Amino acid sequence: VSSGGAATFNPAISGDRIVWGDERNGNRDIYQNRLGDTAWALAEHYKPLLHFDHDIYDGRRTDFEPRTVELMVDVPGARIVTAAGAVEGPSIGDLAGHPQAGNYLDLPGSPANPFNDFSDEYLAKLAEAPNGYPVTAYARVVPADSDTGRTVIQYWLCYYFNDWYNNHEGDWEMVQVTLDDGLNPESVAYSQHGDAASKGWDEPGLMKYGDHPRVFVAQGSHANYFRAGRGLRAANAWGRVDRTGDATSHFPDLQMDWAGEAEGWVGFAGLWGEDSKWWWPPYTVNKGPRGPAFQGWSWGDPLAWAGASRWNGDLGDVVFSASPGAELHLYDAAGNHVGLDGSGALELQITDAEYFRREADGTVNIVVHGADAGDGLRLEVRAADSGPVDLNVQVPSERDGAVFIREFRAIPLDEGSTASLDTAVAGVMVLMVDTDADGLPDAEVAPESGDELTADYTPPAAIGDLTVTAVSSGSVTLNWTAPGDDGDSGKAERYEVRYGQEPITADNWDYSRRADPAAAPRQAGSPEQLQVTGLEPGTTYYLAVRARDEAWQPAAISNTVAAATTMPELSWSRERSYWATMADYQSRRLTVDYWLASTGSGTALGLEVLASDCAPGLVSLATAMPVSVGELGPGTRRLLSLAYDVPVGIRNFRTRTFVFCKDDSGREYWFPEPPDTNGR
Repeated sequence: VSSGGAATFNPAISGDRIVWGDERNGNRDIYQNRLGDTAWALAEHYKPLLHFDHDIYDGRRTDFEPRTVELMVDVPGARIVTAAGAVEGPSIGDLAGHPQAGNYLDLPGSPANPFNDFSDEYLAKLAEAPNGYPVTAYARVVPADSDTGRTVIQYWLCYYFNDWYNNHEGDWEMVQVTLDDGLNPESVAYSQHGDAASKGWDEPGLMKYGDHPRVFVAQGSHANYFRAGRGLRAANAWGRVDRTGDATSHFPDLQMDWAGEAEGWVGFAGLWGEDSKWWWPPYTVNKGPRGPAFQGWSWGDPLAWAGASRWNGDLGDVVFSASPGAELHLYDAAGNHVGLDGSGALELQITDAEYFRREADGTVNIVVHGADAGDGLRLEVRAADSGPVDLNVQVPSERDGAVFIREFRAIPLDEGSTASLDTAVAGVMVLMVDTDADGLPDAEVAPESGDELTADYTPPAAIGDLTVTAVSSGSVTLNWTAPGDDGDSGKAERYEVRYGQEPITADNWDYSRRADPAAAPRQAGSPEQLQVTGLEPGTTYYLAVRARDEAWQPAAISNTVAAATTMPELSWSRERSYWATMADYQSRRLTVDYWLASTGSGTALGLEVLASDCAPGLVSLATAMPVSVGELGPGTRRLLSLAYDVPVGIRNFRTRTFVFCKDDSGREYWFPEPPDTNGR
């Protein structure tokens, strides 16, 4: 049962049924389901609305969405690797039949070189069965906890490939909704690189569509976030930059036929992707993940997993969190205010700011997304009543290349006194305490503890000198000057090269084809070269490149270059027809001289004349076949002589001569019919 986003009220269990009300279609009505259907009803009602940075309906896309697990085994070349050997072309049932932890599912291709293999196989399979592998969430309802009465709904999401900085086959992520003992929504938890990022159901910043939490999926890593944005950083402080967007949103289909922890594919204890190996080039390659039932406490103790979250902002946010009894007021340089005004109404005058109190711990929090120490923010802490106050502060500083985290403990504040903090000098934050409300500081409070996380805020410089230095029938060689890790300084982490048949722009970058990765970047200022292979002959391609740094920040896209791949093309013209000798005249053996010209852009290699059919059929070719020609470069031609036996009485005849060649990539070409301008 789904109320389509309508408000629900008073869910209750009565006998063998669950009964609730909602206001769908503007009418306040009562609905019910058999208790056996309760899990499905709850899962359907609260399923997340997934937002993707890419257009999931565009067949050119190179990113991935959560699909049915069948896709993982249905792609040609997939196999299950076991100690006894590989199971080729497996089915989902074969996963259950080989559940051992040492086994793993191996997709076609190498995780160290995913730029063609994984998106190509993925898109080809989706195109083959457009409705066979829908965007899917595997729902699991954990019955009410005996101590708290809370019910947990989990939505497990299976991705074909993780193409973030740590490439690996397979990816499992999860969204969790917790209901209280009255089956009312209480909180959500989103997986972010294994950790939980939790918010209360009514906390500011949790976007919902009706009763469906909105989940913003990070490009490549598939970590789940509460908002769309650039420069989101992983909750576990890796410092890697995630990116989310809202190009498309989609409700996943629900699957709940995986019940039974030791039954079906959910009991497969192996890896959902290739195991780690040594690769070259030495890109970061991780092994595939374990399945949901082997993900640790997110499966075994979901309430504890979600409860361990202390999330109230990303590493790219300014965050203030104070203990119960405190009041927080934040001002920017223009005097804009975040906090409660004199009447208790909330003011949010600073862009991208949130103010909220957590029910779980009573803390009051202010978060300013994407803010920085240089933004001139000033915090005031006031005590609602007498008593010490604890304060946690997080301030990113682009100038210092760090995120500063400070913990102030037992700040001595009485009613009417204030403590203020200026974030401009993030590395030496000190609270100035005004105990007598005269506007002058009476004491300084230093942080009790702190941490500094190195953060890279400067992406590599854009490449502006990309050029084409060589072209073949199946490749284009690019040259450019290496940028740095920070602008033009240092050494970048990785290059990304894209190509297509239209100029590369920021709008179509994500939908252009990926080239095989270049070798690891060299020091800034060094010459770089890459041969882009696997191209079609006789085709104009546009190519561009950008670098990423170790924080996974992308540079701006380089200048776009165009190159036309080569392709051999041959044409015939008749030079003359004649009796070469008196004996030929007497035996009616006519010699025809042809010019075989190379009119294409590529060299014709291994040229051979294989046959020459004649009409009428009484005329026959006298020259032994094949005739080896060698090679012809663009703009060159070769004079060839073929002899024909022409019976008495035949004055005119036509020929259809077949010539064969290869291009420099080994592709084969046939040119079946030489033109004869004289009609002979």
